[in-house]
Amino acid sequence: GTSATVLVSGDDCGLDKIDFDNASTGTGECVQVTGSRVDIGSISCRNSGGDGLRISKTDSGASTANANAWSVHKAIVCGNAGAGMRVDDTNTTTSLSYPLGLANANAGYCGLLDARSNGTDGLQLGNCNDNVFSMVVSQTNTGCGIRFKTDGTNAGPRCNHILGNDCEQNTGNDIQIDAATLPATGPGLYNVVIGNRSVSIAPRIVDNSTGSLVTEW
Repeated sequence: GTSATVLVSGDDCGLDKIDFDNASTGTGECVQVTGSRVDIGSISCRNSGGDGLRISKTDSGASTANANAWSVHKAIVCGNAGAGMRVDDTNTTTSLSYPLGLANANAGYCGLLDARSNGTDGLQLGNCNDNVFSMVVSQTNTGCGIRFKTDGTNAGPRCNHILGNDCEQNTGNDIQIDAATLPATGPGLYNVVIGNRSVSIAPRIVDNSTGSLVTEW
């Protein structure tokens, strides 16, 4: 259907050692997390019509979900029509510091992510803050291997860290940071990407942001 196969909306929940295969039916995600302190380990999210693994809510308007302090260990996301893994809160509620929408997909950790052959980006970060990713392998995706995406609807990804990744054979750029959507006040973007392996003849690491740090391997 149009909804996620599994929606983790409660706090302090966990998923471990499960293979989710949507068999290319429906448009929903395999797994969607909207609760806080959710622990996910050794799972695969495959062949969904939406994103494989989605952190935070998908509807617009006031934020009722608070997907903070989540953790993902050893995840495979492949063959999904959308992004392999997407961390993006579509909240449009504004405040003085966040005139483009306060993010509620924050302070998470992901280690050992294998993202391949997805319909858009392997790993896509949208409206989210202060998340850390370690050892991301992102290959043969139709979009970018790793993308920090801003669309003007929300404030975009801020202060996220990616430490070590291997990107190759993606249709788009292996790593792409979109032009910063900076509000009049607030912390800006300031993402950090360190230790990249981009396999191509020409560099495919593109940084269009303001204040981010990207170092090539």
